[in-house]
Amino acid sequence: MKKTLLILLLVAVAASAQFSDVRGTTAHPLLKIGFGPRAAAMGNAYVGLAQDITALWWNPAGLNQLNTYEALISHHEWLRGIRDEFAALIWPQSPSNTFGFAVNFTSAVGIEHWDEQNQPYTGADSLVMAYEAMLVGSYTRLLGERFGVGASVKGLYENLNGPAGYGGAVDLSLHWKASPVFGLGLAVQNLGPGMFYPGGMYLFPMQAQIGVALTFEDVLYGTNFLVDVRLPFDNNVSVHAGAEVWPLEILAARIGFQSGPQTLGELNYLAGLTGGVGLLLGNYRVDYAIAPYAHLGLTHRLALIAAFGERPRYGGVIVRVIDAETKKTLAAHIKVEGVTRVEKDLAENETWERKGLATGRVSATASKKDYFPSSAQAEIKAGQTAKLVIALSKIPPGGITGRVFDVKTNDPLVATITYEGPKGIKGEVKTDEDGNYTIPALYRGDYALFAQPQHPKYFPQDAAVKVEAAKGARKDFALLREKEVIVFYNVNFETGEARVLPDFYDVLDEIGQIFVDNPAIAVELAGHTDSRPIKTPEFADNLELSQARVEAVREYLIDKFQIDEERLAAKGYGDTQPVASNETEEGMAKNRRVEFKVLTGIEYFHEIRNIRLEEEED
Repeated sequence: MKKTLLILLLVAVAASAQFSDVRGTTAHPLLKIGFGPRAAAMGNAYVGLAQDITALWWNPAGLNQLNTYEALISHHEWLRGIRDEFAALIWPQSPSNTFGFAVNFTSAVGIEHWDEQNQPYTGADSLVMAYEAMLVGSYTRLLGERFGVGASVKGLYENLNGPAGYGGAVDLSLHWKASPVFGLGLAVQNLGPGMFYPGGMYLFPMQAQIGVALTFEDVLYGTNFLVDVRLPFDNNVSVHAGAEVWPLEILAARIGFQSGPQTLGELNYLAGLTGGVGLLLGNYRVDYAIAPYAHLGLTHRLALIAAFGERPRYGGVIVRVIDAETKKTLAAHIKVEGVTRVEKDLAENETWERKGLATGRVSATASKKDYFPSSAQAEIKAGQTAKLVIALSKIPPGGITGRVFDVKTNDPLVATITYEGPKGIKGEVKTDEDGNYTIPALYRGDYALFAQPQHPKYFPQDAAVKVEAAKGARKDFALLREKEVIVFYNVNFETGEARVLPDFYDVLDEIGQIFVDNPAIAVELAGHTDSRPIKTPEFADNLELSQARVEAVREYLIDKFQIDEERLAAKGYGDTQPVASNETEEGMAKNRRVEFKVLTGIEYFHEIRNIRLEEEED
């Protein structure tokens, strides 16, 4: 006699007359029921909320809402001796990716064993056991900040006290957290060819679910309202609604109602009620749910959830360079530093983006020909993309040009010009072989320049230059050599007098400018005459005349250029130091002269300059 086994493994099979109008069309009706006490207590409505580890079953797309790793073990005491043992682990791999793993073991004991004549077995074979195992793997991807997609793969094995079957299915889901209050979910479950048995293949109970959730975090310690609509391919549409209230920070109360999959008209409408509680103890939560099924009995679910660790948090950055005036994206060179480092040339209309960055500071500097360089910085935050928009301003047609040369010979000198001005602008340029230099266009404002000659025997020189908007400025540096003697032949006086003729003030002004440009030098002005004798009521000889004339030059310079008297000595030498013959007019013209003799050295210049800079800093 061929044995047959009638196994009431699932509630839908155990009470098929009450649970479905379409019987025997699908395998594993328990796949419609779901796992986890929290959702079960709220009428099996959870697709729109999907905010803890049990979303792995209901709507994997919501798993990216978890900020920690979670583990779950759950026991489900079903009807007619059927039990589920469910364990799961959620692994948040990154801010946007989450993996989930679950295993379920369902067993049924005390099943009556009947033969082909529909007669019960007696003895040891009268009661048998059946079981099934299920493995689940899921993956969730966050698209943007609020939209997630998910997929799960299920593998099933079933042993019916001898006959065994196996199969696989796929779940696909979406979740949109439109706002802190509103959530929307969609899940299509159990897609696959079905279960394969020795006697044939049976389809899975494929179904689609759509759910909405309203979350009010400021009502008590949190309140949720949920509604799901379930569309099974082998049965009637059912509606599931539930609510969760946290009256205490550690305690949740849940209630729900479901119109299916059981036929409430044949059981009674109280069979649609569900309820439960949750207890939060630090990183652990205990959930319990109860669901009555009229005369079939009560079902109970109990679960322990543990939260640990923290989701890895990464961020990103986008760098864009624009024209400060037109706002158009520019081709430019960028240098990025901080949590990531890179140097790159961007093409026109190109931006640079980097994802998967650790939290921290990032800065970027952009440069482009004919533009002022500029920088921007931001803080990389977990799950967010920082946007660095660097606006470059065109360099106006201004700047500073000039020439560096020997004040006596006018020969060009090689020197380094350092400059410093507004908005932190500073730098240096070198003169060319002709002594010329150019500092590229600058912001308007006051600039401090310093000319450092390459030759060690020349005095360096400071200068202050004002740059006007869209205008060029010029500053020449006439450098003075250490111990230099400069002869001025064109300083003429009234005959027999010590009064400088006004026509020759320009020559004296040249001498005064040397003092202004070189504020650290001390000088002797030496007056010389030719050998022609002179005797006037005012001056007895050329020696007295030369002394009076050089004193007149000294007073002119001190009065006009505000020169410290100690810096300027005056001495008349008369005709005692001729440089040419006094026998000719040409020679006597060379002997009538004023000499500018530098008395101080380079070391003294640096000493005086350092003191002045320290005083300016104070």
